[in-house]
Order: sequence, then C-alpha cells, then structure tokens
Amino acid sequence: METQARDFAAQAHGSQKYGELPYLVHLDSVHANLVRWNASLPTRISGFLHDVVEDTNVGVSEIAHEFGSAVAATVLSVTKMPGESAPSWLGRVREGGPDSVLVKLADRLANVAAAKAPGRERYLAKYRAEQPLFAATLKIPGEFEGPWAELEAALGG
Repeated sequence: METQARDFAAQAHGSQKYGELPYLVHLDSVHANLVRWNASLPTRISGFLHDVVEDTNVGVSEIAHEFGSAVAATVLSVTKMPGESAPSWLGRVREGGPDSVLVKLADRLANVAAAKAPGRERYLAKYRAEQPLFAATLKIPGEFEGPWAELEAALGG
C-alpha cells in the first residue's frame, strides 16, 4: 500500500517541484519521518498523500476510493483550503486527531529541514514565526514528545 500511495502521489503531483527538486523528494522526507517515528500504516500512507488534494486536481473522494476513508479523513484534515486562515486550518488538523497531527509534524519537520538550504532562509524565518501558534494549536499533552523535540531543535539552529 505504501508503494501504491507513493506512486499515486507521484502521478498526481506530476512535474510539480519542491523548490528546485521533484515534489517526490518532499513526500519521501515526510514519509521517512513517519517511519522513523513508528507511525501506523494508514498514517504513513497519508504522509505520501498529504498534499495531493491541496496541490492537484485529485479530490478526497478519489483518495477514499483508493486508500480508504481513514486515510482520506487524515488527508482532508491536513489540507489547507483556499483562503483558510492558519488558526482555522490548524484547528482542523487538531480535530483530525493524533494521526493528522503526526502527519503535519512530519510535514513541518521536512519543510524546516528543506528551508535550511541556501537561498531559502525566508522560509525558515516563516516557520520560526509560525511556531508559537503551530505548537499552541497542535501539541497534545504527552503525545509525540520526540517529534516535537526534533522540530524545536530544527527550528532553533
């Protein structure tokens, strides 16, 4: 299923880029974080698919058909809708439950790591500025302490 999700996401994103790299580089980074954190199979699948609805013409119903309703619900909860404010969107991520929060953490850590590349400093500054709201909205007491510590460390230096 993970290979199927990766292939599905690669096809959906097509020639999109993540900075100067193929978009799949970002998806692989998100997935690698989830694997390292021992996330469940549906959560790892959601990691590959987390940007499909937001950035392509694929709808959530197609995700549900291909990968099931739990994966579709996670993907939908981490999808920022056009014009949606950060507080509203992060609230939806939180309401999506622990799987959604973990996917968003994996995504944010991958984004922060990529923002440390030369010429991407403005993105790192953006993530640092967003961190108080991000953490205040998404931290679940006693959950994901290791991933949160990794993110804090990545933002700090």
